[in-house]
Amino acid sequence: MPISPDPHDSVTETLTNRWPAQHPEFREACLAYTDAAREVLLKLLQLIARSLGLPHDRLNDYVKDDLSFVRLNCYPECPAPELALGVGRHKDPGALTLLYQDQVGGLEVRRKDNGQWLPVQPVPNSFVINVGDCLQVWSNDRYESVEHRVVVNDTRRRLSIPFFFNPSQYVIVKPLEELVSEEDPPKIFKPGKVYRVTLYNGRRVAIKKIRNMIGSSRLKRKVEQVEVEADTLRLIQHTSILKLLCCISSEYIDFKLLVYEYMSNGSLSEWLHHHDLRTPHEMALPWPICYNIALGAAHGLSYLHHDCSPPILHRDVKSTNILLDRNFEAKIADFGLSKLFDNLGDEYSMSGYVGSHGYIAPCIIRFPLSFPISQFAVFFVDQFM
Repeated sequence: MPISPDPHDSVTETLTNRWPAQHPEFREACLAYTDAAREVLLKLLQLIARSLGLPHDRLNDYVKDDLSFVRLNCYPECPAPELALGVGRHKDPGALTLLYQDQVGGLEVRRKDNGQWLPVQPVPNSFVINVGDCLQVWSNDRYESVEHRVVVNDTRRRLSIPFFFNPSQYVIVKPLEELVSEEDPPKIFKPGKVYRVTLYNGRRVAIKKIRNMIGSSRLKRKVEQVEVEADTLRLIQHTSILKLLCCISSEYIDFKLLVYEYMSNGSLSEWLHHHDLRTPHEMALPWPICYNIALGAAHGLSYLHHDCSPPILHRDVKSTNILLDRNFEAKIADFGLSKLFDNLGDEYSMSGYVGSHGYIAPCIIRFPLSFPISQFAVFFVDQFM
């Protein structure tokens, strides 16, 4: 790392992790624990392979040069536990996680059907095994990575030791060929879906994948939409518009990738309709934040309509297409149906309407009466009514 903040100073210093000197036996204990945890999880991975009808060593090569690591977590008492989380909602990205925890409790898992958070009661002298994203992909969704989090309390501190069993960095994570067929296509990496990816430098990005498949009119439209989105976002630079980092395509792969900046707070729709914040309030987001979100979306649409040349009409503004960063700043996303206009006020004809039901941009419809209505009004009604 640089030894000074001076950009012209090229002198660097190398820092290495060191074991505590005051407890020499601590290092040996940790190494012995990680070796034992790795052995247990490798055996469990072999049993999982057999449960899938595969040879027991089918996944061994994937974890041969594993990037596993262990954490020693301490969650101190929190004076206001209703306002904080020990660890926010997430899924483990690796293959398996071996968790040892004390009897205080705090681990919660999220139900898929209703979004409810359920506490995982600690069992003495036992471990919690968590399926990671890699195993879900390998098994073609037969095993599922569960969303979970850690809550805190105001009376007792909590200790936990998770061991994350991760594959080699050179492994391509995709469904196993033996588990994929025409009757059972890949469940993960579905065309048009968006995935969170953590890069090697720790930065998180969002990736939308569109597969090229000749003969499928639906997928051809998806490819056309992703090309429209890439061409549109390439022209836009605004704080209220989701930033497109790059577009990846090649003649050697059968899909396209759009790489975006990652929005850690998801979509506005999640917060308005089914996002659980462990709060008794009917409205999860307080009014100042809602006002700021509406203002940010308005600034973004105003930029598209009045500051871009030619003007850009989004044509599908709704709460699911308004994304929120870690500071709850609004970003307009999903420009697959957008259209460029020489003059936004000019009339034009369409062979059919586009967009989601109930969210068709009013400014493209010919009304017999003239009255002030805009695409933003649809979004605003959806948000607050």
